[in-house]
Amino acid sequence: ERLMKIGALISAPFIFIFYFYSFDLLDVLFSVNSSAMGAELLTFLSVGVFFLSLLTMANTALEASGMIKTAVISLLLGSAVKIATSYYLMGKPSINIIGAPLGSTVSYFFSLLISLLALEISGIRIHFARRCLFIVLIAATSFVSPYFCIYKQNLLHNSFLSMILALIASMIMYSVILFIWYSVFDRRKLIKDAQNV
Repeated sequence: ERLMKIGALISAPFIFIFYFYSFDLLDVLFSVNSSAMGAELLTFLSVGVFFLSLLTMANTALEASGMIKTAVISLLLGSAVKIATSYYLMGKPSINIIGAPLGSTVSYFFSLLISLLALEISGIRIHFARRCLFIVLIAATSFVSPYFCIYKQNLLHNSFLSMILALIASMIMYSVILFIWYSVFDRRKLIKDAQNV
């Protein structure tokens, strides 16, 4: 459960980094034409990054518990969902190639649900869903305002430099909010647990 929480803490910011700054990030690595084509796909894949990181942790827990076949079955079923979803979505002219990253995101989510269900059935209880949603909410709060106030306003008159400044501001906000949250509420929870003992 702690590893899942750490995975969520690390991967949640990337949902918004890939969603908001996909074009500029790809522009650093590739040509403008490639960036324009890939940016839209990366925005649709951004949520999938979060599910994939949690899936990796869940499957590692399954493997450590001796349920290696279950982890493989989870991935195989997710792959089948990916093929079916991508085939269906890419066949629609209004969606077209965007169906590929959407299919990946759906398949990661499906595999994650299977892996978590398998852990639950085996007796390993992971109570992290609300906490993960809260971590995503903190990341959203931290990344939305710098994006609109710094990057969209082109504060430094250069999109790349504005992106770097917005990312630094977002990460500082994210760290500070998490620090305040965990120092106040986790400490309160520890005191409550100690009193119950």
